[in-house]
Amino acid sequence: MICNSKYKNGFTLIELLVVVAIFGLLITVTITSLIEYRDIQVAKSSVTEVVSIIKETRQKTVAAETITQFGVYIASSSLTVFEGNVYDISNLTNKTFSIPGMSLSAQFSDGSSTLIFTRLTGEPSATGTIDIGYPRLNSTTTITIKEAGLIE
Repeated sequence: MICNSKYKNGFTLIELLVVVAIFGLLITVTITSLIEYRDIQVAKSSVTEVVSIIKETRQKTVAAETITQFGVYIASSSLTVFEGNVYDISNLTNKTFSIPGMSLSAQFSDGSSTLIFTRLTGEPSATGTIDIGYPRLNSTTTITIKEAGLIE
């Protein structure tokens, strides 16, 4: 059997294309997994931020930092911490915290989107839940506000 040396060395075009296709598939799977992991971490961080803002607002009221009480207004993608017993959108002392990429929805016992804490006791004006949705993951986390102002 005689071997032609010009076909002996190297790879064929089909072999190279198969290797490139396998690498492309591996890269696609890896990037997709990393993006999903990042989205999960962003969602967890956002839930932690919302809980922290509500707890800090309650603590400010209980500690009697001023002679008034504090509350939280829940909008569709932000929380606003305000001073007093009524939310006033034009008050310059309001602090708004944006929660990008998330959808917030409050279902309180008084039908409002406002949670006001009572001075010294920290009891909320209403009990209920706050749903935090993350559309990219098609998931929702529910935070429950209890009668004593405790959060689950």
